[in-house]
Amino acid sequence: MDEKTGAVGSVLNLFKDFTFNHKVEVEVGIMQNECRNILKQFFKELRKNKNV
Repeated sequence: MDEKTGAVGSVLNLFKDFTFNHKVEVEVGIMQNECRNILKQFFKELRKNKNV
């Protein structure tokens, strides 16, 4: 869940607010901490490399 820009149940819910050809089931919280850390590290490196 991303409270700032999330599109699946946080700020917006794409799968409830729009119609698609397929039904999508979303499970939240799976490996949440691990995923959060991967994303934080990615953007930290991106910012670091931008300043070089």
